[in-house]
Amino acid sequence: MKKLFLGAAALMLGSVAFAQTNPWTVVPNATPPTPVAEIATNQSALPTANAAETAQNGTDNKLTISQAGTSQSAWTDQNGTSNQALISQTGDVSAISGNLNAVELRQVGDYDESTVLQQGDENQAYISQAGASLDASTANQIFLQQGTANQAERNVASVEQGGISNEANVIQTYDDNSARVNQSGNDNDLRLRQDGGPNDGANNPSLGQIADVDQGGDGNDAKILQGTNEAPGLTSANVARVDQFGMNGSVRQYQNVTADPASGNTQNNNVAYAGQTGNDNITEQDQLGEANLAFASQSGDSNYSKQDQYDTENLAVSYQSGNGGISFQTQSGNTNEAWTEQTGDGSYNYQVQDGDDNYARTDQDGTNGYSDQFQTGDRNSAELTQSGGDANYSTSTQMGNDNAITSTQTGDLNEIDVLQMGDFSVATITQTGTSQAALITQYDGQSALVTQGGMNNQANILQQGPSGTSTVDPSTRFSVGAMGAGTALNLGDQVGVLNIAPIGNNN
Repeated sequence: MKKLFLGAAALMLGSVAFAQTNPWTVVPNATPPTPVAEIATNQSALPTANAAETAQNGTDNKLTISQAGTSQSAWTDQNGTSNQALISQTGDVSAISGNLNAVELRQVGDYDESTVLQQGDENQAYISQAGASLDASTANQIFLQQGTANQAERNVASVEQGGISNEANVIQTYDDNSARVNQSGNDNDLRLRQDGGPNDGANNPSLGQIADVDQGGDGNDAKILQGTNEAPGLTSANVARVDQFGMNGSVRQYQNVTADPASGNTQNNNVAYAGQTGNDNITEQDQLGEANLAFASQSGDSNYSKQDQYDTENLAVSYQSGNGGISFQTQSGNTNEAWTEQTGDGSYNYQVQDGDDNYARTDQDGTNGYSDQFQTGDRNSAELTQSGGDANYSTSTQMGNDNAITSTQTGDLNEIDVLQMGDFSVATITQTGTSQAALITQYDGQSALVTQGGMNNQANILQQGPSGTSTVDPSTRFSVGAMGAGTALNLGDQVGVLNIAPIGNNN
């Protein structure tokens, strides 16, 4: 069982490859983006005076700049037709508020609109709608707000849009937030809101959130909301990243913590990454707790991934390549891991884990495969591999502690149904062929092994009581011993056609 230690120093941002990307390295360098705003030339003799510099070329350009405070700066360049820009920087939130704010806004193209509002200290904003390196611009809109109410310290935001009909809405409020958005293509839409926790002084500073979004193609959509409801002594350092390339993709990420005031030491440090290539893919990620990591990568068309994680240090990883894949992962508890990898078309996987230190993994290669894994308790393990065929079906349920299921199916139309209740039961199923079925039900400390090859084999095992052992194995033909605690049953040679092996072991 891997342990997650996602402190603020381990949170990283950088370029990510798809398919077999290592989820532990999705965020290399957790520093805010390099300040990008250009400080306007100070036209006053006072070294601490505000500065504003603007250039407008074309017709119907509009600009409004309002600055209050000290050492603020604004640089604006508008080139084209019907551009509008409103820049307002205010101060006087505290004795040093209004220092080191900077805005650089450049618009080139048609019908662009930008509104930038900054309040507090050390804010920086860079907004560009279609430049020399971006596509032609038509009807783009950007709204950016950094900070209100309390001090808005060290916020950094950078937004670029290129193409037609892009929209971006970015809101950040106080304390170390950072956001970078790059949209290029047609009809892209983004809404990003980051709310940092309260700053209770030098002993309890809010660590803020980091978000990084890239969208390329047509019709992409991204929603990111990161927030904190903190009690004294609590901090937050969430990271969210989205990469989308293709048409009509959608990503929604929500990360939040509602702290228990009695704990006094919660850090939510959650990381969410979604990467999508192709068309009509959807990813949804919700994390409530601390130090959780959600990773989703989808390539192909019409795939859907949903990841929900609660509590502490859980890991959810989903890879989908192909078309029409569906993956659900829900984890409650601590240090659980859920892995899904689906290749092919029409695959479905559902993983639910409730408890601590559980592990679930599904690998499906083929068409129209189905898998669900449900685990309740602690230290349970369920691993499934379905490969080389179509329409395989598997469901695994474990309720208790220290149980293990390992299932492998190769071929077409195979089925597995396993239920284990109690503690320390082990089930291992291997099926190779077509239309095979195995049903295993075990209670408390049982062990079952099923190996089937050929066509239309069946195995049915039921064990109750402690320390039973049953085996369906091709090594021995129909050797049956007495039933009792610890009894081993061989109903063998399940290689062929239409074999049936029922086993009952009641203790």
